[in-house]
Amino acid sequence: MTNKELRESGFLKTEFGSKMQECITAWDHWITELGKFAFNVSGREYQHARRAANWCQAQWEVYQLAMRQFYGIEYSFSRTDKCFGIYTEDGEEYLFKINRKKTPSMSWAAKIYSYEMKEDESGSLDVTEYLTGDSLKEIYRKVLSACKSRSCTLGAIYKNCRPGEVYADDATKMETLSEYQILKGELGGIIVYRKNKSKICYVRENVKKEA
Repeated sequence: MTNKELRESGFLKTEFGSKMQECITAWDHWITELGKFAFNVSGREYQHARRAANWCQAQWEVYQLAMRQFYGIEYSFSRTDKCFGIYTEDGEEYLFKINRKKTPSMSWAAKIYSYEMKEDESGSLDVTEYLTGDSLKEIYRKVLSACKSRSCTLGAIYKNCRPGEVYADDATKMETLSEYQILKGELGGIIVYRKNKSKICYVRENVKKEA
């Protein structure tokens, strides 16, 4: 039996076919959920999502084996930003696919770098915190607060970037994905830059020193 014949036979409406679709839909869901925990892979919610995704994968491998034995067709699970589903091994035909709903949204994220001076007078710039926000105003306030509470800090603000992209991006490079950067130096002044490194504003901190 060919893939086309199987699809047109009503296979997907059978109990076996519908359960397989449910498994794939659940697997795609939990993979998406796992992407939200790119910055924290030790919490209880992450562990729950990981176990659920692993269970769905194990179930799919059983379905995959059954499809190979009973119908002689090798299928693979495929997912993109636009859709997900079951495809033939060569990727030319699908048994079923589900298009993702377009939900326009604007999400903001940021990561904080802190510069630490070592005993040998060398220094290191390390990521110390990740932040999220629903608006530029919210994330700006969070980053500004983080910068004020530390010395020698770089805050990089990202718009509509996946957690993995934020995690991997090097905000110290010219090709950074960050939309804005907030930089605090040793003297306490905070400078806000756009993506093209043009300065937006300068925030001066009033620091009282003891005599």
